[in-house]
Amino acid sequence: MPFEIQNFPLFITVLSYGVSFVLTTLFGIWVYLKSSRKTSHVTFLLMCLAVSIYQIVHVFGVTVADASASTSILRLSIIAIFIVAFTVHWIASAIERVREYRGTIIYIYLAGLALMAFYLLYPAKFLVQSVPNLYFPNYYEAGSPFWLLILYFAIGFFMVMRMLFKAYAMADTLHKNRVAVYRYAILKGYTIGI
Repeated sequence: MPFEIQNFPLFITVLSYGVSFVLTTLFGIWVYLKSSRKTSHVTFLLMCLAVSIYQIVHVFGVTVADASASTSILRLSIIAIFIVAFTVHWIASAIERVREYRGTIIYIYLAGLALMAFYLLYPAKFLVQSVPNLYFPNYYEAGSPFWLLILYFAIGFFMVMRMLFKAYAMADTLHKNRVAVYRYAILKGYTIGI
């Protein structure tokens, strides 16, 4: 019997996430191994690994047919909180302003840990029972205060953009190009991630 794809959109989604997982993981490892193990390279690796773990959790969670199993798997996507914290820390390190943004870095980690603790103590506030949606056998169904996670991501985004715009304004020509690349990467990553 020849190979038959019964849910082509789901197949394309899984394939896309699989390719993205491999590329994200390898890119993070490549930067880390190629580098001098500076804080910016370590936090970039950690950010890439958090994104990669999220991608795998997402694929498994939306492809499982059992709603309870899907919900349990998708609740592991709480790892996404670390994407924000590692991104803020990575950018502060990359622009060589860790000392200046020490309070911001501590704040984003503490806020992330507090949000994670809240969602772990009250899992139904994070995600309720998964439901079929579009071509997915099961998909996320947000709890009522899920907006806190969206707010956390937005705060992290604006913190990073503020850091980058300030660094760009103060940088010489050589560093302006590097900061512009970081800014483009963050804008692209957040828009694709939404």
